Amino acid sequence: MRPVEYYSNPRVLREMARYLNGRWIAVHCERKLKDGRPMLIRYHRGKPLSAGTPAQLSLILKALSFCSPRAFYGSAALYGALRSKDDLSVENMVAYTPSWDIDSQPQLWQRTVAVAEAIVGEIARHGVVESVWLKWSGRGMHVHIHEAAISSDVYKKYGPLNVAYSVVEYILRRAAKRIVEAAGGAPIKVENLIDPQRVFTAPLSLHRLLDRACVPLKPADLSSFNLSWTDPHDPRYDDSWFTYRPGEADRLALKAIHLVGGYPGGHVSPRGVRIRTAVKAETLKAREAPRPPKPLPEKVRLVPDPPAPLLEPLRSEEDFYRELSVILSRYALAIDSRPKTLALLRALKENTKIRGLEHLQSVVQQAEELVGQLEPTQLRPLLGPPLTKKSGGITDFFYEKR
Repeated sequence: MRPVEYYSNPRVLREMARYLNGRWIAVHCERKLKDGRPMLIRYHRGKPLSAGTPAQLSLILKALSFCSPRAFYGSAALYGALRSKDDLSVENMVAYTPSWDIDSQPQLWQRTVAVAEAIVGEIARHGVVESVWLKWSGRGMHVHIHEAAISSDVYKKYGPLNVAYSVVEYILRRAAKRIVEAAGGAPIKVENLIDPQRVFTAPLSLHRLLDRACVPLKPADLSSFNLSWTDPHDPRYDDSWFTYRPGEADRLALKAIHLVGGYPGGHVSPRGVRIRTAVKAETLKAREAPRPPKPLPEKVRLVPDPPAPLLEPLRSEEDFYRELSVILSRYALAIDSRPKTLALLRALKENTKIRGLEHLQSVVQQAEELVGQLEPTQLRPLLGPPLTKKSGGITDFFYEKR
């Protein structure tokens, strides 16, 4: 794949521009320096590289044609302006994309996806679902929360760098054990790389070395993703990756700031010291034995062939336990992913308010905790045994309703 041909595709430039707008751009080139390293361009004519439209990206490609641009990156921070080097200050940051870097290898892609699901699941437990997106970067994955899911008031009060660092660190601490379990002993590392100059690969950019495209995903895509999606001749991706819900991550951000306390480097210039914390799958051990899960009510049973949830207004407690059984059975049988299951449980919890069934919200809360803690094979034994049609029980009830 020749980069000049790849970047002539309008669809590629469109998706890249959606991400790069407002960010400081870095470009890895195929041309190398005298010491053998590829050229990394971050300025043009003394100004920080920036582009907010496909046309502006085309101009960058033309201006840098002498060094053969290969891979495009954008700063995790978004700036109020990018007219000069003076604009590259912490004070000029208006937002910052919380991001988790999963360092892996292509042959470990299935384990990498499992680690990403562990991180996405922990984020979802804190009420952030619609604003989460991911990328296969070439060798691993990046998990992102859309920067606009955090309100400008939160950024103004605490600072974008402090907010993003705290969110990433807090989720890493909470998900550490599940990350280790998902890695299954593979040499996969998840890092908090948040710092003033951090960049991440732009969606649909080529990898700097591999003939792979960086494809953006939504959490629901994880269960069907495979490496064929990253073929640069026909990249497959979710074009809704940039969707978000304004303010969805505010509560998470405020909690993280309170518990983590912000970026450990304090107010630093763009040349400040990079500080890293990491969860190493091959070395991290659980600090305490997990508490045994509290059993679910007897009315929550395994449905051997669960249909899709109805998501209709509940008419009775029977409706509630039927829907809960279906949702949990689909997770326990590995039909639905953890993020999707948590989203369905939240919808069910909201549904209980419609018919005055708020007293059942504690049951949903318990189910959310179990899904967050347990893998499907671990949850399955906690569901009550399925009733047979002969007994006139739950199986008949489920399917007569449909």
